[in-house]
Amino acid sequence: MTRKYTGPAAVFLLTLFLAACASAPGGVPVSISSPGRSIPEEYTGSGRSESLLQAVNEAKMDAVRKAVIQIIGSEAEARQRDVLQDVLYGTSNPNQYVFSDSMETLRRENLGTIDEMDMIYEIRIKVNIDRVRETLERNGIGRESDAGGAQAAGAQGAVAEAQGDAGPQSVDISEPDEEPADTDGGAATASPAESGSSAAALPDATPAEQEFVQRYLDSLSYMVFYPEDNEVDSFLMNTAVSQANSWLAGAGYQVVDPDQIEELKADASLAYEEQTGGEISILQWIAQRLSADVYVEIEASATTRSDGGRHYAQALLALKMYETSTARLLGSIPYTSPETFSRSSQDDALANALQSSVYQAMPYVLEQSRIQIARQIENGIRYELVFINTADSRLMSSFRSRLRSQVRDLETLSQSEGETRYAVYLFGRNDEVEDLVYRVADQTPGMEFLSLVLTRGKSLTFDTGLVP
Repeated sequence: MTRKYTGPAAVFLLTLFLAACASAPGGVPVSISSPGRSIPEEYTGSGRSESLLQAVNEAKMDAVRKAVIQIIGSEAEARQRDVLQDVLYGTSNPNQYVFSDSMETLRRENLGTIDEMDMIYEIRIKVNIDRVRETLERNGIGRESDAGGAQAAGAQGAVAEAQGDAGPQSVDISEPDEEPADTDGGAATASPAESGSSAAALPDATPAEQEFVQRYLDSLSYMVFYPEDNEVDSFLMNTAVSQANSWLAGAGYQVVDPDQIEELKADASLAYEEQTGGEISILQWIAQRLSADVYVEIEASATTRSDGGRHYAQALLALKMYETSTARLLGSIPYTSPETFSRSSQDDALANALQSSVYQAMPYVLEQSRIQIARQIENGIRYELVFINTADSRLMSSFRSRLRSQVRDLETLSQSEGETRYAVYLFGRNDEVEDLVYRVADQTPGMEFLSLVLTRGKSLTFDTGLVP
């Protein structure tokens, strides 16, 4: 005799069936944590690395790992460790999974030397449990295995048969078709659509030009550093720079290695004076030399205090973004950190304040810089062309007329027997600008011997080959 159950009876039987599935030998829990189970927010973590920043980041992710174990269990965490490493533990932005302003330093020790560090860092910190859960759910971590999924499907079929035509009382335990959007609060990575800097907004650009601009905006390179007269110690400022670079790299942008900046500052002061005459800042010059599209200056000041064995710090930041070729200000982001503390030292507390502040400010740095650059290149990307040995003004006029017909716009910046400067606007890369100049030179009798001498950022210097 077959009996069908509907209404409350069906729901009751479903509950018993699912409970049996979940408790079966070798079964995997249906959800990533039991309903109503309270997951702690605060964890300790430890990290060890050759750099201070990396040791701190490893300590943060160690705390996150302990939270994952609380959510899905130690066996499930161990079984899915490889996947977790790819989608969670290996992130370049650990701050998206923790509340950095809650970090307390428990131990900071260098077992190595100043030149070859071996840093151990231990912390206590609050983990963003909701964000960790989202990542686990989005990647199916901690859910049922294939066998468990079959059990769930069987359970769903059994309920359908038991309920028959119960209608509105049917139970749907299927997964949603779409996963929730990946959000990160104020520290979310600003995409082109989010930042309002889509190339589609360009009024007169062709589809090909719009596509070029979108690629250009998505591949901007950034140089982040701090002024010489900054109030905060350079060691601590370097941790802030590293945090900014880590955020940008995690968002898919190219960044300049700070070691390259230091090398140029130390070794190229004479070349800087010879090439610029001091007319531009050394940071702009370095950004041009290293082909950065945008350079960001981090200015910081701080207040610190101690109370017994607890040390407190608060950082006040201003992040200024500049377009490299013209040093035009793209925006300025002021940020005041909450007061952070450390049991180790005031420097530790200040390092925490700087890193958390920079991380929170970087989405706005990216957004403003993209928006402003998109506006600046509505009529094309600006390149400065420098020609040396230009005594024949009539020849240069003929060359300029032909070049103007090939670009969006052209203006003469300066002209003399020794040197002529043009600003040209077009949608193209450096190498395409160079190719264009050669094509126009080949069409201009007398300019056949033109050759490239120097490329620095978006400035290209050519020798006309004319006898002075």
